[in-house]
Amino acid sequence: MKMVSKAIANRIKSLLPEIIHIEQSTFVGGRLISNNVFVAMECFHWMKKKKGKKGVMALKLDMAKAYDRVEWSFVEGVLRVARRAPSISHLLFADDSLLFARANLLEAGKVMDVLATYQKSSGKMVNLDKSEASFS
Repeated sequence: MKMVSKAIANRIKSLLPEIIHIEQSTFVGGRLISNNVFVAMECFHWMKKKKGKKGVMALKLDMAKAYDRVEWSFVEGVLRVARRAPSISHLLFADDSLLFARANLLEAGKVMDVLATYQKSSGKMVNLDKSEASFS
């Protein structure tokens, strides 16, 4: 199985630059996830200094982790029965996201529509209780 995974990974490696956006540095070799922190800090610094009537908003979305909603007794039972237990850790974690948009009702509504579509199609949930909004 590892050989098959490695073969597939090597074949799609050349396609990654075409299908992964430059801002998605977590998935690109040679780029550090910590770079995203610096970019976010610069964006918030810019927002803090921005003046004028047309504001912007930043939304820090907390993705509800799958492990928050897992029926652990079921998972434990499956893992006890399975001889070769599948690796499920990658299914239990999700990254937080940082979105930027103009600060007005129209764009806020569009962001909420996109999030609703994302949640419906992916099965992932945005935890609004832990998410935050900042405005310039």
